[in-house]
Amino acid sequence: MRATTLITLARAQRVPEAWQPDDTPALAGHLSLSKLIHSETPPAIYGANRLVGHLDGTELEAEDIARFQLHLIESHRIGGPPWMSDWQVRCVTYAKLAALNSGGSTISRPLYKQILRCATADDFAPSLPVNASYSAGDVIPAAHWAHGVINHENYLQQQSLDIKEGLSLINGTFVHLGQALSLLPRVERLVANSLGLSRLFADITGCGPLASHWRAVDPTDGPLAACWRFLGHSQTPDGDRQESVSVRAAPQLADALISALRQFAGELDTHINRPADNPLISDHPLAAISQASFLAPRLTVATAGLIETLMLTGWGNVQRAQYLLSGYVPGIPAQAVEPDRPLGLIQVPKRMMAELETLRLNTGRRAFASGGATSEGIEDLWSHGMAANRQLETALEAAESIMALEFALLAWCEERFTQTANVPPALKAIVGGTEFQTMAIKALAVLQTAPFTQASRLTRQLALE
Repeated sequence: MRATTLITLARAQRVPEAWQPDDTPALAGHLSLSKLIHSETPPAIYGANRLVGHLDGTELEAEDIARFQLHLIESHRIGGPPWMSDWQVRCVTYAKLAALNSGGSTISRPLYKQILRCATADDFAPSLPVNASYSAGDVIPAAHWAHGVINHENYLQQQSLDIKEGLSLINGTFVHLGQALSLLPRVERLVANSLGLSRLFADITGCGPLASHWRAVDPTDGPLAACWRFLGHSQTPDGDRQESVSVRAAPQLADALISALRQFAGELDTHINRPADNPLISDHPLAAISQASFLAPRLTVATAGLIETLMLTGWGNVQRAQYLLSGYVPGIPAQAVEPDRPLGLIQVPKRMMAELETLRLNTGRRAFASGGATSEGIEDLWSHGMAANRQLETALEAAESIMALEFALLAWCEERFTQTANVPPALKAIVGGTEFQTMAIKALAVLQTAPFTQASRLTRQLALE
């Protein structure tokens, strides 16, 4: 299943036929675990007949096995606000269902049907903390989710938890994946808007790569060539001075951003189709396999790369704005000065740079800058996935603000100085008025609700399809 398909399902709050209880592979692990536990010499199984963490050498008495699963969830439910949005919670739920349908977990039929009900219920929105994870399985926020599942519509009053079900509910990559999945549409929209703004800059100013010269770069590089063709214009620059590199490098920046989106989405595609639990239960051979499928470091690395690319792109936006107001762009006076506005828009690039520098400060520590360990050294390798997701949210907010300011700058200059014909509807929606700040607010609203159509189509074609 593709990440984009899972997002579509989550938005519609429906599940595919392959996930229905009579068809799903999600229940096979529960049957295999039952065979293991009821064999003549049951093996020691983490979280089933043994405790967890550094206490996994402690055997559970038979009368404690079922009761322990509920205790496991409650003992890990120690997070606090801020909480995830309802949309993020829903994506977490669908990521869990995708993992269960990849097999290896130990969910019984009644509990699986309960998760399906939660996925499609309008009122399922438990409070999941965003700052309570050390990413060795995200078990604290997962316990909040699991508590919501087993208490939704009084499930526990009708059905008790079976062996290892509590552990299977809180284990895996699903919180990390679900949170990242919830951001994918926002990332896609931002990438499309970035391409659209670069195209708009070239159309309004006549500055940028020449459309007729894209073959001189590398015609075998499909994405770069597609970006070059989309962003290039047909005018010939006047004078001997080169344009700013931030202007000339528009295809390369767009190519980098699309590549980062493709990698981020690709890792989501990979991980939502992987089993994720510990131990995983195999039927061939019949075994409980201790491993670390609850980590997704590749996704964290892709997220970090996307953040770096957003900062690079934001830098390009800032420098391009400075060039726009430099006096070198034909028809646009330095600082966009007008007779009654002697300073023009001199402060706008500075505000854009402030956004970028704040972003650098907030996301400067990379995911693997230092290590950590818990459970007396047993959980000694963390993926920091949720921390990277929060950094990505910060980066998206800053990038959206920077782009909105550039969008407003272009609208201001187009309306007053260049008056280019055939401007896109998105630009027409923000022109008018005498205050730049008003236009900037409108620009942000337009970028959030009406991305550039052609750029959106190209983004999906190059990165997501």
